[in-house]
Amino acid sequence: RTRPRTRTRTRTLTLTRLESLPGFPLWTYEVHELLRDCFAELRRIFSHYTVEDPVDEGPGHQGGGGATTVTDAADPTLGVDEWLLLMMDCRVAAHMSDARLRAVFNSVAQGAELALDGFIEAIVRVAFHRANPSANPSIASSHSAAADGAAATALAAPQQPQQPLPGCLARLLREHLLAAAKQDTLLLMAPLIAA
Repeated sequence: RTRPRTRTRTRTLTLTRLESLPGFPLWTYEVHELLRDCFAELRRIFSHYTVEDPVDEGPGHQGGGGATTVTDAADPTLGVDEWLLLMMDCRVAAHMSDARLRAVFNSVAQGAELALDGFIEAIVRVAFHRANPSANPSIASSHSAAADGAAATALAAPQQPQQPLPGCLARLLREHLLAAAKQDTLLLMAPLIAA
């Protein structure tokens, strides 16, 4: 019998579409292993940045899912403002422009927000584009590539990346995301409370 957390991780990684990134599918197993190993932390990071903070609300505030934690809402989402805040907190914004970070967000977002699977996909894409600044950040994600798969593959294929996946993802996770992002500590306590 599969545990609920394992099902969530498996479903999320299955929904993550990375086919348009150079080198796919050669690095798929290694990327999924990296994401599997830190999935709990990534989920807590996602949960923290989807929490609506009443102090930050005001005219023009585009909050995330508005839930207290990821477990409180069926489908919490991350808006572009929260995405950029996360990138600033992790010091990724110091290495990539807002425009480039927005381009990655927009290539993955369903509507104007990211669900957990889109968040994971965007992290992988940021890792790749941060390590390979000459790569085109508007390379279509598989969400938009579904409509025109041949064009997305053609865009992704010609260049060999300077720093390919999974190395650039491991570096981003280790040096930035897991080291500096805020995490929802309530998710750490949930299993203890349930017991």
